[in-house]
Amino acid sequence: MNANDSFRDKLLAVEPLAPDIRAQLQKETHDMLIRKLTTPRRVVLGILTLFALVSAGVCGFLAATEPTLPPLARIGLATGVVFGLAWMVALGNILRRGEIHLKLDGRRIAQMVWCFTLLMVVFFVMVGMSTTDRLNGLLMIAQSLVFLISAAVYWLNFRIEESELNVKEKMLQMELQISELARNAAGK
Repeated sequence: MNANDSFRDKLLAVEPLAPDIRAQLQKETHDMLIRKLTTPRRVVLGILTLFALVSAGVCGFLAATEPTLPPLARIGLATGVVFGLAWMVALGNILRRGEIHLKLDGRRIAQMVWCFTLLMVVFFVMVGMSTTDRLNGLLMIAQSLVFLISAAVYWLNFRIEESELNVKEKMLQMELQISELARNAAGK
């Protein structure tokens, strides 16, 4: 044990879990982290998946067909294609599985929101700084900060929910460990 080990890890290291307790823990943890998709949620995710495909197509079409686009705008649209396809794949996988893993899928979605927003803010700032109309440039930069703050709030909300799930999972582990120790003590 070192100083970085959590209290839970130290407590669980005292006595290993029995196989039946470990199986019960895995089942309860699975039930806590995995949510089956309801029909309304499937419909919403299906619409979002279709929207991601359409937005990727529109961005790709504009990047390829607009001859007067500056290179920075073309790169921004190409980034939109990549993220539209990434959203389509991520949401399609959730739909295909018919369930959402609150920690893994939630993390992937939060990371995609943060990365996409951060890249778009960089593009907005670069375009805002390169425009000849300083007022419009300043407005673009200010608008990009609204998106950045929104993405940061989303990321923080995800981290809070993830921490809550981690605490619930660890408490469940400790509860099962203590019940096993009590059962062993009563049997001796």
